Amino acid sequence: DDPNEQDLEGLYEPDGRTLVKLTREQLDALENAPARLVSPIDLDPKNGPSSLSNYPTFPPPDPFPMPKPGFSPPPPNNNDLDVAAFLDDMHAALSNSANGYALKVRQNGQTIGILQWNWARNPDVGDSPARGWNTDRRMHVASMSKLMTAIGLVHLMEATPSVAADDFMLPWLPDYWAKNQGGNDQVTFDNLMNHMSGYSTGGSASDFATMKNNVEAGAHAGMVGVTPDYENMNCGLIRILIATIGGYIHPSTNFGLEFMNDLFWDTLTTAAYEDYMQTYVFNPVAAFPVFDTNTETVLAYRWDSGTAGWDSGDFSCCGGGYGWHMTITETLNVVRAFRTGNIVSLGGESDILNRSWGLNSPLNGESTLAGPIYYKTGRWTTNSNRALGLTEQGVVLLLPDDIEIVIFVNSEISDGVGGFFSLQTLARTVYINNIVSP
Repeated sequence: DDPNEQDLEGLYEPDGRTLVKLTREQLDALENAPARLVSPIDLDPKNGPSSLSNYPTFPPPDPFPMPKPGFSPPPPNNNDLDVAAFLDDMHAALSNSANGYALKVRQNGQTIGILQWNWARNPDVGDSPARGWNTDRRMHVASMSKLMTAIGLVHLMEATPSVAADDFMLPWLPDYWAKNQGGNDQVTFDNLMNHMSGYSTGGSASDFATMKNNVEAGAHAGMVGVTPDYENMNCGLIRILIATIGGYIHPSTNFGLEFMNDLFWDTLTTAAYEDYMQTYVFNPVAAFPVFDTNTETVLAYRWDSGTAGWDSGDFSCCGGGYGWHMTITETLNVVRAFRTGNIVSLGGESDILNRSWGLNSPLNGESTLAGPIYYKTGRWTTNSNRALGLTEQGVVLLLPDDIEIVIFVNSEISDGVGGFFSLQTLARTVYINNIVSP
């Protein structure tokens, strides 16, 4: 099995179409999981119970700027989220089933709810420095990076009128690649962003060599635009395309020897992707994600917190499909500005949401009594066996009534007696269960 597809685990019934929810019995199992002991945190009289993130942050525009002209609000819907009940149910489900977590709820860019629980870096198993969870802890967000990458690519396409989502991406790949193979000439930017490119790596890798080798082998022509195959490589290729479309390096650039081409193209396109994302997506909203880690970064743990934490490391080689280390606050800043037309146009926002670019939600969103919802999860682990894996995971929910929710959890979610649950499905279920009518 492709480990990437664990991102989608628990989303659909066996028919591949029907979206699942957790049953009442499954929620009860989480809420009744054996209690976890929470160690006291020594208060620092200057900095409080835990220091904030390791990179300086500045408050974003508050409230965010008004959308660009052309904004049309969604039709009114009297059903909305009972935020207090949502928070109560999420804490009941996660407090004894995970090593630790944090979440933040915003409406119209304003914080209306926060939960933070237990250890981001757990001293009970020897990890130092000890750090409690808060919403400014930086964690590897794994596949949530795909949504960020899709936003970056759409921003670039809107700034480059000669390039559109349904155009073929082949001319923008390096000319020195043997790229005229298989179905490569059929692959569009849309195909990359919705995982219908026809590439199938069989794993999570999206380093430069993996992508080059798969392109030179050729996309499976019969799969392009037809068969979904969730691949980190799809958004990995976008980091190369952002570099060429953005004018950082021309597709015809050739440094002579093959190994020199590989070295310089890898280095230059990685730097270009990071520069474009920081300049146009992150920095304008006071977000400062990084690829690397340090002693303040959240560690991943086994579901029972029974072993030392794991630092998943530096992903500067592989950005695009995964790799960004972000805080909950940074993630919320980006998606709020995105939803209000302040990174891409409102038409671009609509395309990303309804064509499911960089998302897990179905085309046009998942229908609920409050309106359509959109979401993206990310999960990174040491082992596909959930009982053994040291795991970090998160989800971002883009909800009706201008609500956004981001949840980070640094372990698997288990009822303690052998059941393991998808964060994405849990969050969706608790949201749907707490939609109320006036």
